[in-house]
Amino acid sequence: AEGGTPYRTVGQVRMAWGNAQEATSVLAAANYLWARNATVEEAGLQPLEALPESVLAALPPGLPPIGASPDAIVRWPDGSVEPFEAKNHAPFATCRAPQPCFEVRDPGPYDGVAVWHVPQLYLHMLCLGEACSSALFLSCSATKGANLFRLRRDTQLQGLVLKFVARFADRHGAGQPPPPPEHFWGCREYASLLEGLSRASREAVELVAHIPHAEIQRGPEAPLFL
Repeated sequence: AEGGTPYRTVGQVRMAWGNAQEATSVLAAANYLWARNATVEEAGLQPLEALPESVLAALPPGLPPIGASPDAIVRWPDGSVEPFEAKNHAPFATCRAPQPCFEVRDPGPYDGVAVWHVPQLYLHMLCLGEACSSALFLSCSATKGANLFRLRRDTQLQGLVLKFVARFADRHGAGQPPPPPEHFWGCREYASLLEGLSRASREAVELVAHIPHAEIQRGPEAPLFL
């Protein structure tokens, strides 16, 4: 559009869409969760160091400073707490034409939690402490509604993730050389880490709800193109 940002790649367009739609997704989840007696709080940085010393002492040694910034924090009447993370999937793709252009192509929300999102959710759960045993993940499409999932926390897998975080910080943290390609392939337990993350995305995830497009509050005149 005239006067707008010139997006030249699909990646740039998708990033812009995700930023613009985050508040809409949080509102959709807040409406659903509030109706089920949950409190949805705005979340800033949740530093790991704010947890009790007894919790920190049980973590692997050598961890770098860690913090998490979920999109919201959900509190339930029984005292449990869950981080909330939203992913907004842009309905744009490169069109098949002689001249580069974009077209609207919306496949709908994801039908699960992708394995590459699992480590992020684990760091969210870690930084919220022992009262947190699961995380909420919303996959939101542009025109076909959203799916809300819950990922259950596995302390053994969490420990394995943190071992590799500490190892990476020790070898390639501040002042250290950058890592070579596929530098963990020869490390013991790395195959177990990858399998654990993959298994979590397949077996530790449940669909909480599908939120229809009609229940997602958007401006009636909001254009799809930004």
